[in-house]
Amino acid sequence: MLFLSIVLSVNYLYPQETMVYGFVTDSITGERMIGAAVAVSEFNGNAPIISSVGTTTDVNGFFQLSLLPPVTLHVSYLGYERKLINISGNYDGALNIRLSPIVSDLSGVEITSSGSAFSRKTFNAINLSPKELYLIPTLGGKPDIMKAAQLQPGIEIQNEATSILVVRGGNPGENLYLLDNVPLIYVNHLGGFMSVFNPEMINNLNIYKGGFPSKFGNRLSSVVDITQKQGDKSRLKGTFSAGLTDLSFSIEGPAMLKNSNFIVTGRKTIFDLLLLGGSYIANMLDAQDYSIVYGFHDINGKLSWQPDDKNSFHFNIYEGDDYLKYWSETEAEGTFQKHNSSDVWGNVLSSFSWKRIVSPKVYTSNSISFSRYRLNSPSNFVLISDYDTMIFDKIYKSSVNNLSVNSLWKYSINNNWQLEYGLNSSWLRYVPNNFYLDSGSAPLFLKEVVNAFDAALFIDNQFNFWNFLDGTIGVRLSEYYSYGYNHVAIEPRVNVNFTIGRNDILNVNYMRVTQNSHLLFTKGSIMNNEVWVPSGSSTPSSYSDQVSAGWKKDYLGGMLSSELGLFYKGLYNLSTYKEGLYNLEGDSDWRTKIENGGRGFAAGVEFMLKKNTGDFTGFISYTFSKSKRTYDNINNGIEFNYEFDRPHSLSIFTTYRFNDKWTVSATWNYSSGLPYTPAYGKYYIIRYAIETNEPYYEEVLLYGERNSARMKDYHRLDIGAVYSKLTRKGRKAEWTFSIYNVYNRHNPYSYYYSSDNDEYYGSMPRDTYIRLFQISFFPIIPSVSYKVFF
Repeated sequence: MLFLSIVLSVNYLYPQETMVYGFVTDSITGERMIGAAVAVSEFNGNAPIISSVGTTTDVNGFFQLSLLPPVTLHVSYLGYERKLINISGNYDGALNIRLSPIVSDLSGVEITSSGSAFSRKTFNAINLSPKELYLIPTLGGKPDIMKAAQLQPGIEIQNEATSILVVRGGNPGENLYLLDNVPLIYVNHLGGFMSVFNPEMINNLNIYKGGFPSKFGNRLSSVVDITQKQGDKSRLKGTFSAGLTDLSFSIEGPAMLKNSNFIVTGRKTIFDLLLLGGSYIANMLDAQDYSIVYGFHDINGKLSWQPDDKNSFHFNIYEGDDYLKYWSETEAEGTFQKHNSSDVWGNVLSSFSWKRIVSPKVYTSNSISFSRYRLNSPSNFVLISDYDTMIFDKIYKSSVNNLSVNSLWKYSINNNWQLEYGLNSSWLRYVPNNFYLDSGSAPLFLKEVVNAFDAALFIDNQFNFWNFLDGTIGVRLSEYYSYGYNHVAIEPRVNVNFTIGRNDILNVNYMRVTQNSHLLFTKGSIMNNEVWVPSGSSTPSSYSDQVSAGWKKDYLGGMLSSELGLFYKGLYNLSTYKEGLYNLEGDSDWRTKIENGGRGFAAGVEFMLKKNTGDFTGFISYTFSKSKRTYDNINNGIEFNYEFDRPHSLSIFTTYRFNDKWTVSATWNYSSGLPYTPAYGKYYIIRYAIETNEPYYEEVLLYGERNSARMKDYHRLDIGAVYSKLTRKGRKAEWTFSIYNVYNRHNPYSYYYSSDNDEYYGSMPRDTYIRLFQISFFPIIPSVSYKVFF
């Protein structure tokens, strides 16, 4: 009753205002435009001046604005013609505003401070468009959204050339990835060297490093919110692209149903076919007795139907897998050996959503989805001799299934007060350790299924008062239940902006977040290295308290902008492998391999200076941060540097547009070396051979304090160029050239120790010292890819 009284009172203060609402779309493709500015336009003579009354379109291209007709709306988006819409006193119904792309040279397009004021108030978040992604040079000449994200302040690279995100001192399992608001569990190909997100499918990308809206939860470090394209409504079209790593395609256009459209994209590696062919030829020539193949594929599809101006329906699918296979056969002196092993890992996703304008003030989006991540690692060994036959079979599997229902509602009371509220619920099925072993005696079979239910209610109050104070105050109430373990969490969220003059904005933020699952992650492996385990009585839910402050400023009418941020987060109830372990295989109780109750913190300073307009654009980003962890039974309970801690991180990106055909770009990265655990000596222990029971000596290293040393600093220069042309048949085509690691820096991927020599005196080894060696994978690598539009 109190809430209704407040709402009625506020509405009474604005009795003559009309709620204007609708969508902003591309006039050619019909694609809904995210982040378009919609504002009241006032006039000084004949010149339009944008007032402070305005908003931006959300991830659905939808906007709501309370106005007092008659007024003129000013609608704008970078790279599109601006449009003026007259709203009269008899306005009724949803608007569908279509903006036309600017055909002329884009160098004349500028982002004015008044036109971008609404989006400038977003802190702790990064927005990237597909056009920006294609300009960043990458390994293989293909754009990658995760590589682009790693250039931003507060986001570190996990290791050489990987797409894995380490956000503000967190771990890779603390990032939530959403594909059209559906969680995608596994997001990397080739152990992180490429992401699973096909850039042909992406309409918009938002990355929240902190200050999550209350609708997001169950992760501690970041939210990667990806909105997919709907497809061209006007005509059938597509692309085909070939590069050093993969072949890819996209096709989109109107579907058979009236007012419907679709888009389908796919990628497939080509080096797996080359590896297979090379292994086959080598075997034919008796050059080797084994074969190895790695590859991946993924496919995305989306079907959209808009029966009228107020309703739309969307169906999404995704399927992707990585596979690494090894097999060998040898035959000599009456003995035959055969060995097969493989690793297959990836996920599937499907979802159905319904979006509806309920009334001028209310908009809702509802969805049901299913996603599954699984890894499968079978191996087989056969030994046949004149005396015996040995057969060894092993299968290890792990999986997570997630069936989710989500409902999001937006209620615009007036321009100064909007509500966003709803429900998230998930039914989860975990199989952390499905293990089968048959070595000729009694087979060993281990499998445990853990079911869980995770639900949350949330509400955000978005306010704007006196033209200098705005923000969001919200709360998320979550409950997790699994086999007698019940965890209820209240997660408050406060985000406040203070606008000082026209060009300065200050921000303060606090949030609490909870995570009800744990990722056990083995860094440095390209194979299946991600195992998800549920929270329970022995692995309690993690949580984090986070605070941040920020400052943004525009210069020279918005041509330059800068951002400075501070953050601190405390982390509690963290879980990882026990010291010396790296998988869950072969143990009847996988929980005994997990170290729980970890604590940690991350703190840092972030800075970015960006040039937004003109032919020459780019940015400089810098982060200084520290991240520590403490576990009672790791490193003797002493606090240590987190595995991905890099105190200094600097990125410089620049791009120059020569003309309509040529655009060049360059990226330089620098970061502190990753921590590692040094060895300061060695000793020898006696072992006994299983077959003969003969004694032998095994070298054992003496290690110092965990992560107390650092690898060499990391730095690398990449350059790229995009050449656009028309083919003989009049089709648009693009050549993308890139050089990865231009000055051939040997950056460390990992370190290992080895003795100086292996000479032995009798049965005892000589007293020798150990040496540290570096593994580096990626020298200078030129790449080229070709893309044709049809």
